[in-house]
Amino acid sequence: MGVSTVKNRKIIVITGAILLACIVLMGIFGNPLMLKNRYGFGQSIKSIRAETVTLGEITPFDWDAVYTFAPYTAKQEMENVIGFKSKYITETVNEGMVQLFFVKGNKVVCDIVGYSSNLGYSISIWVGNGESYCKIERDEDVVFLVERGGDIPILLRKE
Repeated sequence: MGVSTVKNRKIIVITGAILLACIVLMGIFGNPLMLKNRYGFGQSIKSIRAETVTLGEITPFDWDAVYTFAPYTAKQEMENVIGFKSKYITETVNEGMVQLFFVKGNKVVCDIVGYSSNLGYSISIWVGNGESYCKIERDEDVVFLVERGGDIPILLRKE
C-alpha cells in the first residue's frame, strides 16, 4: 500500500467522523439556522425600547407568515392549516405557552414554543376570530403594544 493510499484512507475516515459528529450534534441541539433565528428573535424582543412595534421590525430573518394555534391543537390539523409537514410544528401542552411558527415558502424558519418565563419574553398574536389558529402575513404590519412584566417584555397585539 502506497503512502498516498494511506493518506486518502485517513482523510476519508476523518471526514466521515466529522460528518457523523455534525449529524449527532444537530440531533442533540437542532438545526443551527433555527437556533440562530430563535436566539435572534428573542434578543430582538428583549432589546425593544419603543412602545409599539411590528413583527417585521423585530424579526432578524426572512418570513412570509407567522401562525399560532389554540392550545392542544393536533399536529396534523396545524400541518393542514400551514400547508405542509414539518418536524418543527409541535403541539402545546398548556394554555400558558407561547407558540409561533414563522414560515417562509414551505418551510418553518423559526419555531417559538415555550413558557414566557423560560423564553424571557411573552408575545400574543391571537385575535378572537372564532378559528383554531391565527395567521399574520409579513406585509400586514400588525402593531404590538410593548409592556414590561418585571424584566420580561410582553408584546400584545393591538386591535
